Amino acid sequence: MAFCQADVVIRGRFMGITPLSHNSSRGESVPWVRYEIKTTKIYKGFEPLTDVHFVDTPALESVCGYQHPAPLKGEEYLIMATQQDERLTVSACSFVRPWGRVPPASAAGSARPMKGGAVPGESWGDRAWGGHGDGEWEGP
Repeated sequence: MAFCQADVVIRGRFMGITPLSHNSSRGESVPWVRYEIKTTKIYKGFEPLTDVHFVDTPALESVCGYQHPAPLKGEEYLIMATQQDERLTVSACSFVRPWGRVPPASAAGSARPMKGGAVPGESWGDRAWGGHGDGEWEGP
């Protein structure tokens, strides 16, 4: 389900972080951060293909901002993001998991991208991920 709802699905490493400021609908400045991602595989989205992408998130957990655990430039992550205008965004509810913690059936499914960015069957479906945003594996 998370795969189907994401506009972009990539595997990559978090390489850097930059503070940003966006204006809210009320004209107030809201702190955000931008993560630089060194992409190793694209499963869904993106034309043209590049190896560096950026994802934005609110800077504060209290407004559902994603807080990446240190260190940067470490292990690979599977990242499912949404597109808002020209920006990619993730939140505390987004599926962002270390590649080593992605269940084997899902990792195998992600290795077979299909036309239009879809990945076959249950690897990404409710059954594999339990239909929850937390991505906790519930088994077959």
